[in-house]
Amino acid sequence: MYLTVRAALLAVILGAAAASAEPAPRWVIHAQDSAREPALRLLALLAQGDIRAAAALSSAPQRRYEVLEATDRRRLEAVERAAWGQQRKDRLILRLGLAAAGGLGLLFLGLALLLWLR
Repeated sequence: MYLTVRAALLAVILGAAAASAEPAPRWVIHAQDSAREPALRLLALLAQGDIRAAAALSSAPQRRYEVLEATDRRRLEAVERAAWGQQRKDRLILRLGLAAAGGLGLLFLGLALLLWLR
């Protein structure tokens, strides 16, 4: 069964509505049943990560596969960048904490030495 442009648009809208806590717009709720079925199937396939099967629902499966693959690649790169950024932030916080602990240790050692020398 081929996925029409209308069904693809509905799939995007339903996916955005499902991701948010707000109810779907009224025109999505009252969409034609013929477009809702493929859209929900497409969303299920994309949620499973089956890009080839999702692309096969399109009227131009090869082009749709290329677009979905490029989109997935960009999403994965963004997730990877966020993970690296979080890791760098965690390392920086750890280094600052260790430096602060070392500095406080040296301060107290110096104060103890001063008190001992009196």
